Amino acid sequence: MADPHFLYGISYYGALGASEDFIGRDLDDLQRYGFNWIRVLGHLVGISNDVSVVDAEGRPRGTFLNKLKGLVGECDRRGMIVDITFSRGDTAAGSPRLQSPEAHARAVDALVTALRKSRNWYLDLSNERNIQDKRFTNIGRLETNLRELARRLDPALLVTASHGGDISRTNCGEYLQTVKVDFISPHRRATPNRRGKPKRRRKNTWRR
Repeated sequence: MADPHFLYGISYYGALGASEDFIGRDLDDLQRYGFNWIRVLGHLVGISNDVSVVDAEGRPRGTFLNKLKGLVGECDRRGMIVDITFSRGDTAAGSPRLQSPEAHARAVDALVTALRKSRNWYLDLSNERNIQDKRFTNIGRLETNLRELARRLDPALLVTASHGGDISRTNCGEYLQTVKVDFISPHRRATPNRRGKPKRRRKNTWRR
């Protein structure tokens, strides 16, 4: 068994919109400052640029899926872990994505199939899936439509589903015993420190 490592990283949402040279320089900087983990959105639509690896219906977009494969490979070479996250919420362009169960499942299928040979990444099935807006993904869909699909495609892949806010004991049981994620991922709320300055919001993960 490999030695455990603390993951210290950043959200690198716009990675797939950057040039290969720019990505290399960013990764150089991150490693220089001790980061060993990045978080990339599986789809990101800006005001004028769509760098998603899947379209709104979960179908693969080859150019950006190949670019993601290159990024994951480069991070593997450097000993860095990649969190790849899907979200069903509104994009900057105002169009929600992966709204149907079929679209969400197609997206998971496309991504896991493309990256099946890589071992330095894990999948966040649904960003802040408990929030009651277009991000919401119920536990049943997570379990039967998404988690089981990912397991069939790649039994060794680590999978989670992030939660907006702290996780209750009940929620924790649903994630670990019903969905059977490999670890939980609460997006904890920012709170003021003793000097009254806000702390950064953190994404914490715990292995089972």
